[in-house]
Amino acid sequence: ENKSFLTIENKSKDDIIIEIPSTIGRLKDLYTLSLDNIVREIPKEIGECKALSFLNVTNCKELTTLPATLINCPCLTFISKKGSGLDIKNVPEELAQYLIVGDELWSPDFPDYITEKCNATPNF
Repeated sequence: ENKSFLTIENKSKDDIIIEIPSTIGRLKDLYTLSLDNIVREIPKEIGECKALSFLNVTNCKELTTLPATLINCPCLTFISKKGSGLDIKNVPEELAQYLIVGDELWSPDFPDYITEKCNATPNF
């Protein structure tokens, strides 16, 4: 599969939650994943999206944690969490130890042995 950007938004005032399928891991070239007010969980298979650079979970109030497998995304630079239910205390330690935590944005600070595996370029 060759998808660089995937956006799923719930712009309504209704509480609509979808389940992201485990097959998201097939999107090897996924560079940006934007999930706005729509999920309560991100599957562990997200770690198979090796090109993922930006994860937006804005307004996902029921999302309280992230899968530890995000450590397998060597290009991950930003996690936008404004209005989400994410709390660093709920994130697995193997991932949390590398996150620089801000109010609205978390920035992974992965060691070189992880980031050197990043060779992704978005397909615009």
